[in-house]
Amino acid sequence: MIKDLDTFLIGDKVNLKIPTIKFAKNSNWYKLINSKKNNRYLDHGAFPNTKEDQVEFLQNSKKQGRLVFIITDKLNNFVGVINLSSINLEKKSADIALIVNLDKEVGHVSNNVLNSLESISLVTTHAFENLDINRITAGQSIALYKWQNLMELLGYKIEGINKKKIFKDNKFTDAIIISCLREDFEFLKKKRGALWDNSKSMLLRIKKLPKETALNDVKKNFKKLEKNYYERIFNL
Repeated sequence: MIKDLDTFLIGDKVNLKIPTIKFAKNSNWYKLINSKKNNRYLDHGAFPNTKEDQVEFLQNSKKQGRLVFIITDKLNNFVGVINLSSINLEKKSADIALIVNLDKEVGHVSNNVLNSLESISLVTTHAFENLDINRITAGQSIALYKWQNLMELLGYKIEGINKKKIFKDNKFTDAIIISCLREDFEFLKKKRGALWDNSKSMLLRIKKLPKETALNDVKKNFKKLEKNYYERIFNL
């Protein structure tokens, strides 16, 4: 069924396909965010997602300013879903989000991080080059700091930390806010020839990433700010 979907964006390792109402009705897509393995770091999971919900989500996507793509590998195996949402062509901004399937009960499981990273690259490039977007924002649990570090290779910089943003399993977790600006996209594109030049080069960059990440510095600076500034302000 997934092989019948039209391909919209083509990469080295993945293709991004256009979901249909028929696909939403007859596939396991709706199960993706129900799985505890998949929604572990997401807001999803409190309420079940049904096939009817998935169909409604897809039907409302265009009028809600959202592009939705099904990610497949080159063998047409299901990898996950990627969205470009809150698209505002007037303000030239959008949000990006990715869910990769980690549950065999839902479908094929891909453990190749390059599949995820290239999917982000394809949608990021499409947003800047075809939608004339100037800024793409993403947010995720601080527990996904390793993934956030990888996204830096595609121009996504840390802008801040939302304290206790996510409430899951009866506890609060901080969220990292990151964004990619057009000027950073253009810089990387000029340097490499494309945001994603090839999988081999990207894998080499991953291996060369510094052990001391930007997030470590941000967390240290936030702690200093809390102690040296806000404590003083709150005690005035």
